[in-house]
Amino acid sequence: MQAFCGFTEFVTDEALDPSTLSKLREKLGLEFFKQLEHKTYKVLIERKIIRAKGMLVDATVFPEEIKYPNDVGLLNTVRKWLERTIKRMERVVGKKPRTYSQRARQEYLRFSKKKNKSKKAIAKAKKAMLQYVRRNLKQMKEIVHSARRKGLEVKGKIITQLRVAERIFSQQWEMYRRKVNRTEERIVSFHHPYVRPIKRGKQGKEVEFGGKGALSQVDGFLFLDYFAHVAYAEQNVMVRHLEAYVERFGKLSPSFTADCKYGNRENQEMM
Repeated sequence: MQAFCGFTEFVTDEALDPSTLSKLREKLGLEFFKQLEHKTYKVLIERKIIRAKGMLVDATVFPEEIKYPNDVGLLNTVRKWLERTIKRMERVVGKKPRTYSQRARQEYLRFSKKKNKSKKAIAKAKKAMLQYVRRNLKQMKEIVHSARRKGLEVKGKIITQLRVAERIFSQQWEMYRRKVNRTEERIVSFHHPYVRPIKRGKQGKEVEFGGKGALSQVDGFLFLDYFAHVAYAEQNVMVRHLEAYVERFGKLSPSFTADCKYGNRENQEMM
């Protein structure tokens, strides 16, 4: 690290911390790194360090650090954010709604400390959390409207999170009402609403949470051809692999090696 930063002598002060690179990536932005990657592999190809020798492709999930989701815990996270935000904003607008935060916290703790949670106990706890979240959402909307009437600006981040909270409540209420555990575009993390559960079928790890990337290996170098926070079938992104190869090397790959998932009839006919 010291050599990379250009220090002329050994130093004991901490020049970087674990968040330095993360902050730098956020500051530079995604578009910068796309251009950097593009220019980097163009130089490597021009100098014949990477040669167009065919491609080996596969897909994998890049797990994200989120709390393992459960309905009661997710609703409790939403409830806590709503309560904190209401308390911060109530001083500005002059309203002080009753959130029942202590009672809600005690109910959640009693439920979470149970070793064996029956279906009846889960349903009861979920119903209670839904009621608290519904009340807090109503209070939060009233505070936002009151702030706007007074000409006060509400941060865009708060409005975005409020919409996520409303969507989570809507999904959870619908599942509770219908007594099901599935819904379309189900949100599993309040602070990472774009993350979706992806079934992998691995031993001991049937579901992973994160983005799914389709990668190709060319002459020992790895390229990310497609990335999305949805569960897509690998065989459906074969065209993207080929298009990315042509864009990088200016010609089709002489060989395409993949597992049997890619070998459906449509892809075989295309090849």
